[in-house]
Amino acid sequence: MGKLIFLLMLPTLLVIVPYGMVKIGRDAETWQVEVKKILETKDIPQSMHFFYSKGTVAFEAIALLVLTGTFLLMNTAWLWAPSKQPNDHLASIVLGIIFFPATIFFGRKACDIVRIWWSIDTPAVTLSKTGYQHGNFKFPWAFVENVTATGGYRRAPSVAITFKNVNGKSDRDVINLSLLRDRHLEEYINVYMSLSQES
Repeated sequence: MGKLIFLLMLPTLLVIVPYGMVKIGRDAETWQVEVKKILETKDIPQSMHFFYSKGTVAFEAIALLVLTGTFLLMNTAWLWAPSKQPNDHLASIVLGIIFFPATIFFGRKACDIVRIWWSIDTPAVTLSKTGYQHGNFKFPWAFVENVTATGGYRRAPSVAITFKNVNGKSDRDVINLSLLRDRHLEEYINVYMSLSQES
């Protein structure tokens, strides 16, 4: 049983380890230089399109599909494995409680990434001097209440935008920066917002 689990986990390890190394290997110094340029020069176009990175999205999709497939195999293994002792039945229930939710979790994430891949040539985010657009979210800068960057060492970097919807209630939109080609979205948002307030 131990060898079977190891063989099932091997593809996952072969994907997760390189993925983690890619995440860690970002050039922080270059990042800071580019951000400084953005903040110093407000010479930006009328509108900007931010696209998803094909390589990152493809890698994320493969990693999540492999994880989902691995957990599916594990579910099948514990479900159809013959019970040799009375305690095996209890063990199979415990393993099922662990593996089944994980399969659903990674499966849903894989579906989301595959959905992004099908529209990879469509701009993920569009910023203009009049407003902001991301998927179904489209509103002028006057509706934006707050822009915060989240994530860091343990979590994927993201930008959360809090805005007022048509009913006057606060709503939130979150963009995963690690999937974008240009990750300076927060800085550009702040520049476009400040320009709209000045005009």
